[in-house]
Amino acid sequence: MDIARFYMHFRGSVICVRDGAIIHKGIIHSVQIDGTTVTVWIIDNSPRRGYVDCRTLEDFTGGNRAWLESVVQWRQLADAIIERAESRLGWLYDLGTFNCEHFVTFALGLQAESKQLQEWGWLAAGLLVFGVIAYNQPPATRHRRRTQRRM
Repeated sequence: MDIARFYMHFRGSVICVRDGAIIHKGIIHSVQIDGTTVTVWIIDNSPRRGYVDCRTLEDFTGGNRAWLESVVQWRQLADAIIERAESRLGWLYDLGTFNCEHFVTFALGLQAESKQLQEWGWLAAGLLVFGVIAYNQPPATRHRRRTQRRM
């Protein structure tokens, strides 16, 4: 039952799990206790499901280690976060405008945004610039010497 108390204490907090190169985020929604069975429910916007819904902690983590990104200290704040999250139940996943980070920042009462998506965008732009510069460089001097006729 200690795990139940732990997760009840962290209702409304942001929970994260690494999924390949990205970090997937959700909100701790509730804890259900049935005899000796404890089920922790996470609300998230998953690209695999394609919409906002609740699922178990085990399903959310997929067996990977999870961590808390931010912790809610007040019950009233946790209730408000969960209420905002529940208001988006069923909303469709969209990588560019409503992914898991957009959903979580919205639920926290912030402007819906995805810092990971912005970082990946900057990385892609940097690689594109590097590719354009590399493509537009003149051939290497070494290559030109090999093709010159010797006398």
